[in-house]
Amino acid sequence: MKFSRVSTLAWAVLLIGVAWWTKSQPTVLNVAFSLSGLTAGGLLGGLVLSLLFRGKQRPAWPLMIGMILSLIVVFCVKTYAGDFIAWPWFTLIGLVTTMLVCMGGMLVSGQRFRSAVNPP
Repeated sequence: MKFSRVSTLAWAVLLIGVAWWTKSQPTVLNVAFSLSGLTAGGLLGGLVLSLLFRGKQRPAWPLMIGMILSLIVVFCVKTYAGDFIAWPWFTLIGLVTTMLVCMGGMLVSGQRFRSAVNPP
């Protein structure tokens, strides 16, 4: 019973803080979609790469580095070019960043690109 009261109070404080912060924003939907765009590109890139290169076990480090760099690149784009690039482009920028970094990491580690789309 004590946990539920504490968690209810914590969520209430969090929601009041979010409401207070969004009071100064023009639309809450733009803020929500731009925040989801920060991570959506990296996740979509991971999904596309896992579907394209199925089969043989591959190391996860190129994908992890690609997702982290995707988050950093999209955050920098949002921070420095947010007035020129709208939030729908964040997902595409993150997707391309993840795929390029991951494929570069696969090349560096000596892995071959054998796609599951056209098996040998």
